[in-house]
Amino acid sequence: MTRYLTEQEIGTLLNLSKTIEVFFGRNKEDNEIISWVDLQKGKNNRIQVNYYEVYDEGSLDWLDLYAFSFVDPDKYFETEEFKNIEDAVKHIKEKYNMPEPKFLNRGGIQDEYEKLLIAEGRE
Repeated sequence: MTRYLTEQEIGTLLNLSKTIEVFFGRNKEDNEIISWVDLQKGKNNRIQVNYYEVYDEGSLDWLDLYAFSFVDPDKYFETEEFKNIEDAVKHIKEKYNMPEPKFLNRGGIQDEYEKLLIAEGRE
């Protein structure tokens, strides 16, 4: 079972230089695209939010989203920076229309992807 992180845990983990992720799932305009963001502490203690889009090339036997083909091979991700965690979380909630984002430790998006495939009846 996936354990989601609290905002307090997010702050602690980012201060320990850990990466936090939020799985978005399928792109509304193109069902073959999977997206997510990760949060990292960058230079000057600013919080980086990196947005990723990949083609859905997986199955229940292959869940490694990090190895899927990027939608734009010349630009793997888009980065925005924020002065603090609160601003970064607010940005995710507003820009991606996620009132209650589910924050995960790095790698947790693969569990979320597996849940998506099972819910869709894919193998």
